[in-house]
Amino acid sequence: MGFYEFLTAGSNAPFLYVGSFALALVIVEIIGALAIGVTASSMIDIDGPGDGLHGLQGFLSDGLDYLHFGKVPVIIIGTLLLLAFSACGYHLQWLWLTLFSGLLPWWIAVFPSLIAAIVVTDYTAGLIGLVMPKDTAPANDRKAFFGLIGTVTLGPISAAEVGEVRVVDQRGGTAFLPAKATLDSNEITQHEEVVVAGWSDGFYTVARARPGIKP
Repeated sequence: MGFYEFLTAGSNAPFLYVGSFALALVIVEIIGALAIGVTASSMIDIDGPGDGLHGLQGFLSDGLDYLHFGKVPVIIIGTLLLLAFSACGYHLQWLWLTLFSGLLPWWIAVFPSLIAAIVVTDYTAGLIGLVMPKDTAPANDRKAFFGLIGTVTLGPISAAEVGEVRVVDQRGGTAFLPAKATLDSNEITQHEEVVVAGWSDGFYTVARARPGIKP
């Protein structure tokens, strides 16, 4: 089996499509940053219920922590996961082809590839978190974020919908926090300013910042 035939084989279709999408996303991000100074991810507005991280329950917070969500921007974690899934899938299929002269059906190959991709993403995102510039290093103490003013970068956010909030701590470090709105808050849209109110069910809770509040 030739290289091109291997890449485009039907059993490798999920890895081809996911890898192509991830590479296209990286290219668009780079072009946007270099050409106009604005990345595509910063212009994405997630409105519908159930989109993105919306609807996630508190018990998933451990999984988000495992992937360093809050320490590394969600767009980086997502791209790493897609690339790792594609690479692990192709590697698995290459090993199977070498050993058994055939390819696994795609519906079998995707499961071990996804597990391997999660492990690879955890390791890679952890390294990125270590080498990120100092001004993007989050505070170590969770309570250090309480009372800080931030901006919703992934929204809308409500008491039932999880999003992402960017805050700057007292040391000048930027952190990306998984957050929900407080129970008495109405839906908070992307780009609105919020104040970090506390922690509940594995997520930070935020409320809409009142005029006059300063970080």
